Amino acid sequence: MLTGLHILTTVLLAAGGYSDDQITARQQDHMGTYVSITIAAPESDEVLAAVQAGYAEVERLEKLLSEWREDSRISEVNRQAGIKPVPVPPELYKLVKQAHDISVQSQGAFDVTHAAMAGLWNYKAKNPKVPGTQAIQERVKLVDYRKLELKPEDHSVMLKHKGMRIGLGGIAKGYVMDRVSRVLKEQGYPNHLVIAGGDLYASGTRGNRKWRIGIRDPKSRGLHAVVEVEDEGVATSGNYEKFFYQDGVRYHHILDPKTGRPARGTSSLTVIAKSAAEADAYATALFVLGGQKALDLAGKKGLEVFLFDESFKTAGTPGMLSRVKKK
Repeated sequence: MLTGLHILTTVLLAAGGYSDDQITARQQDHMGTYVSITIAAPESDEVLAAVQAGYAEVERLEKLLSEWREDSRISEVNRQAGIKPVPVPPELYKLVKQAHDISVQSQGAFDVTHAAMAGLWNYKAKNPKVPGTQAIQERVKLVDYRKLELKPEDHSVMLKHKGMRIGLGGIAKGYVMDRVSRVLKEQGYPNHLVIAGGDLYASGTRGNRKWRIGIRDPKSRGLHAVVEVEDEGVATSGNYEKFFYQDGVRYHHILDPKTGRPARGTSSLTVIAKSAAEADAYATALFVLGGQKALDLAGKKGLEVFLFDESFKTAGTPGMLSRVKKK
């Protein structure tokens, strides 16, 4: 399971609520994608200071959570795999535990140790190829959330076998959105929208109405429906952004951690949750599960889900279906 490139849902900023001169919006590149902050208030020095405080939080967390930075504690955990436990900051420990909990709850459809498969499928290659069966099997053996040990007494984390790797890419962007939202509220701006790639957190309202989020049709790429959100996280996983064909078969980037191969059955899946971190991780987990299994788990966890299967038929949880407005 590569982290699951969550597809940007269309944010309908111009529909209702404040006019464009009553919002302040900025965008910067972070975490391998873009991060935008929109505050429902006219631009001023105070509002811009709040935006900068939000981006300072992004930079702080990027250093803390990335397994690609050699100096991060996650990288140290991965270097010490099969050797010894590594104490990590409480904030990092808490997020690793949340990722592990979701791995357990989804029975490995989301797996916090997925990073052992990083680079196996090279979608950026000039001529991408399906990896050999043996190569896939060797990596899959290193992906197992049950072999991650967490010790709350000293906030230590240990991977049991050499070659295993923790990767927070499937939850980190959502967590960052939640934290940025908290910073903006502390700065005195409770009505805002924070987006990173396809993850977002919508706080409060925009003027006299909730934030309106668009759901794409994965076949036409156009707008399929609109849903209103308030104090909720939203994430979408889709199979149509990163893929290649080999021998007439289409291979996309969202991998089932149990097989090391692209998950089948789902084209696109959108999750609404109380936090962006939860939406982020479950978007991948539920995409991998697909169909009724995804809807059943969503119901148990209090999540709202809307999905397109591989035939582009739609389904969703009752709560989501009552909220979605077709365009």
